[in-house]
Amino acid sequence: TVAVRIGEDIAIVGCPVVTFAITTSSLTPADSGVGYSATLQATGATTPPSWRIISGALPAGLTLSSLGAISGTPRVGGTFNFRVEATSGSAVAARDLSLSVRTPEAFFTVILQMRSQFFAGPYVVAVAANQPGLERADNGAACQYDFRNYFGGTFDCSIRLPRGAAATFTVQTTAFFTWVGAPGCEPLGSCTVGFDDPKPAIKSRNLSLDLR
Repeated sequence: TVAVRIGEDIAIVGCPVVTFAITTSSLTPADSGVGYSATLQATGATTPPSWRIISGALPAGLTLSSLGAISGTPRVGGTFNFRVEATSGSAVAARDLSLSVRTPEAFFTVILQMRSQFFAGPYVVAVAANQPGLERADNGAACQYDFRNYFGGTFDCSIRLPRGAAATFTVQTTAFFTWVGAPGCEPLGSCTVGFDDPKPAIKSRNLSLDLR
């Protein structure tokens, strides 16, 4: 509280109490073999918090810095529970957290095959997806081909997403095209496909785009 003089009167003004607390309540899942980073957050600190793990452990390959940064490349899958502690001046806060690491088996790949039915197609084809990661198989660039410079053939793009996800593909081209391998997708329209298969051992499927 603070005493404030207003003329002949003295007013007692209450100041809000700021409590030091860890505000991070959940962590984005990590993928085995893929670089990962996350930063823990706290509120009410009088000095930059110092962080450490007081029980449990991060997945092998990940570390927690004293600044609250979790980084590295996890090497095993599973769910890892741990308790972090943050110290700011004389204030100490702790919180239980959990980090899930997905394994490659948790992912599914859709291979998009563009198949030109002309000896040399007089068109450019660009395919986009509403999920990240769609890229050309040959160079990792955006999924676009200039068929004016090729003489027929098949050109592949691919996208890898967690099993159970879905992605919608849209096409920009002056050519007539037909989706093959995706029931319900209409010619000259977008196409939504699921990333899964009833057999867990199957990790990919083909989706074709016939051009003419």
